[in-house]
Amino acid sequence: LFKNNSNNVNLNANFPFMWESVPFYRQGGSRAASERETRFLIHLCEKYPYESMLSFHSRGDCLYWRDEGNAEIKGDRELAEKLRYTCGFALCPSTKDKADYSGGFENWFRYRFSKPGICVELINDENAPFSLCCRDFYSLTRWEETGCAVLCATDI
Repeated sequence: LFKNNSNNVNLNANFPFMWESVPFYRQGGSRAASERETRFLIHLCEKYPYESMLSFHSRGDCLYWRDEGNAEIKGDRELAEKLRYTCGFALCPSTKDKADYSGGFENWFRYRFSKPGICVELINDENAPFSLCCRDFYSLTRWEETGCAVLCATDI
C-alpha cells in the first residue's frame, strides 16, 4: 500500500527494536532490518553522533516522543515541549501498546542511543486517508508552524 516500500514493507515497523512484537497488519517485513532503506538509516545513525532524531510522518498533528519500552530518555521531555511550544503540536502520552511502537524508527533510535527520538506527525487530520496525505501533502502541512522543527532540535 502507499505507506510501504516496493517490497510491501512498512519501514517504520522494520527496525530492530522489539521487532518480534510487530503485528502482521503493520507489515514489518520478514525480519528486523530486512530492508535496504532501514539498514541505511541504521548506518547513518551509527556513523554520526546525532544528539536527537526527528522522524517526520504525515498525519496526526502531534508528537510521539516516549514509549513504554524505552521509558524516560534524558532530554526527551525538553525537546518535545520545545517542539510543542514552537510548532504547536500536541504531545501524545507515552505509547503503551507494543503493537504501536515496536519496530519503529524513533523507538529504535531511543533504545540504541539513549537519546531523544521524536515522531512528528505533520498534517492536522489523523483520519485523513493516506492517499490524500500523499497527494496533498504540501497544501495540508502547516509549513509556517513546522518549519522551525529542525532548528528546535538542533538548539537543545
